[in-house]
Formats: sequence, structure tokens, C-alpha cells
Amino acid sequence: MVTTALIERGKDGTFGIFTPDINSTIIGEGTTVEEAKADFENSVREIFQYYEEDGIEIPDELKDVQFVYKLDVTSMSNYYNRINGSKFARKVGINSSLMKY
Repeated sequence: MVTTALIERGKDGTFGIFTPDINSTIIGEGTTVEEAKADFENSVREIFQYYEEDGIEIPDELKDVQFVYKLDVTSMSNYYNRINGSKFARKVGINSSLMKY
């Protein structure tokens, strides 16, 4: 199963990753996207280790799961700083204030 791991930038400038499309809570945090991904992937390993050590069956939603990392719009424009939110807003015809957090 392929599911989304959504990356968001917090007001404090750090990044968090969570899985909005599955019931199992998996999160990752870091000061960079790379750190957050590493923390998220560590959380995934720890969850599988927990199920294995306690002899608990892995939930169907986690069997053969693959994560696709996606940035929310604000985090994407902050992470890829060459993307100018105001220019993008003008191009697509929306108010540039909608591109800010």
C-alpha cells in the first residue's frame, strides 16, 4: 500500500511529518526536512520492531506500506526557496496572501 507522509513546517521553523491517510500514528520531527525524514523512518522501524517483539500482528494498513513524502504548499515554498509564492499566486490568479502562513 502506498500512502502519504505529509511534511509541514511549524511556526518554530522545524519540520514535522505525519500520516493523514492511515489510522496508525507515525510521526517524525527535525530541524530540517532530512532530519524529519530520518526521524520518521526510525519511527517506522520502531513500530515494526514493537509488533515483532510483542508478537502482535501488523495492522493491514501497515503491511507492505510505502510512504510518499509530500510537502504542504507553505512548506514547499519555504523548502524550495527558489519558488516565489507571490509570483506563483499572480500566475495562477489568486491573492498572494493565501501563499503565506
